[in-house]
Amino acid sequence: WQENLLFDYFKEQIQIRGGSTCDNWCPSGQNNYSNGKVMADKLFKQSNLPTALICRNDITAFAVINSAREHGVRVPEDLSVIGFDNIEASQYFYPALTSFGAPVEKIASSLLDTLFAGAKPGCQLIDLELHKRNTCSNIGSF
Repeated sequence: WQENLLFDYFKEQIQIRGGSTCDNWCPSGQNNYSNGKVMADKLFKQSNLPTALICRNDITAFAVINSAREHGVRVPEDLSVIGFDNIEASQYFYPALTSFGAPVEKIASSLLDTLFAGAKPGCQLIDLELHKRNTCSNIGSF
């Protein structure tokens, strides 16, 4: 259910900024390379392609980029791709993957502060960092 809430939020924010989404651009399934590749292959066989994709994680983004190459879709010229978790391999992939990541130091510090303060478990928001690399073209206000 959290994935659906996140997706609904992204759709809402994209529409507020003048963009559009399409349900068949947003397949569901396991978060791994193989499933990402299958989903991307199906996507690139459609006639109406997005200009940008935000992937669930960096591994899925790698699959999308490899599938794009196989279908003659150029990243970032034809399609911008953003990953989510900023794994180390993202900076070494070609083209280097733009990715959102949570700052490990802030997560660790917050966790230890909570643990040693004896606070009750709960939710805490931590700002993500965008690591701009080479898989996104300038798409205006997005």
